[in-house]
Amino acid sequence: MYDALGFRFRLTCPDPASATYMAHILSGLEAAPSEGAVEFALRAAPAGARAGPGPDEVGHVVGMVNLRAIGASAGSLLLHAGAVARQDGGVAVLCGPSGSGKSTLTATLSSRHAYVTDETVCLTPESLRITPFRKPLVLKQGVHKALSWLRPAEGTVPSPLVGDRWYLPPSSLDTAPLPPQPLFPEVAIFPTYLPGEAVKVEEVAPAHAAYLFGTNSTQRESIRGGVLRCVARMARRAPCFRLQYDDPEQAANTIETLWADAA
Repeated sequence: MYDALGFRFRLTCPDPASATYMAHILSGLEAAPSEGAVEFALRAAPAGARAGPGPDEVGHVVGMVNLRAIGASAGSLLLHAGAVARQDGGVAVLCGPSGSGKSTLTATLSSRHAYVTDETVCLTPESLRITPFRKPLVLKQGVHKALSWLRPAEGTVPSPLVGDRWYLPPSSLDTAPLPPQPLFPEVAIFPTYLPGEAVKVEEVAPAHAAYLFGTNSTQRESIRGGVLRCVARMARRAPCFRLQYDDPEQAANTIETLWADAA
């Protein structure tokens, strides 16, 4: 049984290798059994194919989980963002469009802090409390070299997945456990990955930060209390910064400094 922001589901697999692999990458979403879960079945591999799921099947399941989770959490502020948490409950939110380097920074920071999500930061509009969405963190081929220490061990992942995308559950990220207390945003970063450029930081004024949160959110029309009020509350809650970077470790160190100053 799995839970993705209130979307509860079960997944059946056609062979033991597929079952083992999918249980591994979805382990961050495990939940206690309950009634009303949706049943999904992984497609069987073609005759003669290597045992285990292919990249298309895995991508389909992960994409389906993301979409259903967003639908199940309608009414919340849903930011296109990654996030990590300190043990005191403070969260660094890494917000921006696809290709901005959020997943790279989330993966790097997850070696130091608790992994919260790589896809959607779900916040209660009234209090801005964050609900974790510990889906597998997906790293595309372009960042494999920079994050080579996260490469799945040989023999644990079907080879087509290793060559294109890595699907990494929290257990693969060397991440700390989630803290027991509620999670709230403490600093917000709008990253931009620029090869060959030095780390550069710029503080973002609350009004512009609210605009950026709004443009990087989904289901805006359903947010309780209205999107403008909610993103303005978010922009006032935590200091916000633009971050241009090339080296993930240098960028992570810079975020640590900004985060410590904000705490």
